[in-house]
Amino acid sequence: MTSLESVDATNREVWSRILDQAELLYPDEQVVRFLARRGRVRDGAGLDVGFGSGRHLKVLMDHGYRASGIEVIQDALDVAGKRFGDHPLMGELRLADMRGDAFPPGSFDVAVAWGVTFVRPKDEILTDLEGLARMLKPGGGLCVNFRTTDNWLYGLGEQVGESSWVLDDRAGVYSGAYYTFLTADEATGLLEKAGFQVDDMERFELWRDRATKRHSWWNFTATRR
Repeated sequence: MTSLESVDATNREVWSRILDQAELLYPDEQVVRFLARRGRVRDGAGLDVGFGSGRHLKVLMDHGYRASGIEVIQDALDVAGKRFGDHPLMGELRLADMRGDAFPPGSFDVAVAWGVTFVRPKDEILTDLEGLARMLKPGGGLCVNFRTTDNWLYGLGEQVGESSWVLDDRAGVYSGAYYTFLTADEATGLLEKAGFQVDDMERFELWRDRATKRHSWWNFTATRR
C-alpha cells in the first residue's frame, strides 16, 4: 500500500518539475466562464487551490475578488508572489493543502480547484473536498475538475488502487505522478458527500500530439450547502 506521505512527496516533485518547465500564464476557459456567470464583485474573497504560477489568482482579482491561495510547492509561492505581490487585491498565499485548515471556516465566497483534486486516492479526495467545503461560506461557489477514465493516462504505470495509477515514463512530463480517474457518478458522489450541491457538470475533451493523446475531464460547478 502506497502511503499518503509518499504520494504527496512524489506529486510535489512532479509538479515542481512541471512548473519549472512551463509557467502557465492564461486562465482556463471553464474557470473564466464560472466567474463571469457570477459577475464582478466587491469585497468578495476567492481561493485558488494549487495555484501554480498564479493564472487563476489573476482572474479572481480581475473579477473583483481578494484572491488567496494554497499550494504544496514553495516555488509556486515564490513565482506567484513575484507576479502579483503588489496587486491591491492580492490576499495571502500559504504553503498548505485543503485538509490543513489553512484558512478559518467560511473564509471564501468562491474557490477554484483546477487540475489538483485527482492526485490522491479516492477516499483522500473526499477528505480534501470536505476541507475545501469548510473554507467556503454556505452558498459559496466551487469550480473543480477531475480526470475521466477515458483519459490517455489511464492505465499507464503501476496500478495502486481501484482507479489509481503511479504513472510511468510513457506519461512524459507526468511520469511519477499519482493519478486517480473517476466516472461521472463517482465524482458527483464525492462532491455531494463533501457537502456540495452540484450545479452543473460538463465533459471536456482535448486531443493533443497529432490527435494521439486524449485528455478528458469532468468539469463541475457546485455550491457549498
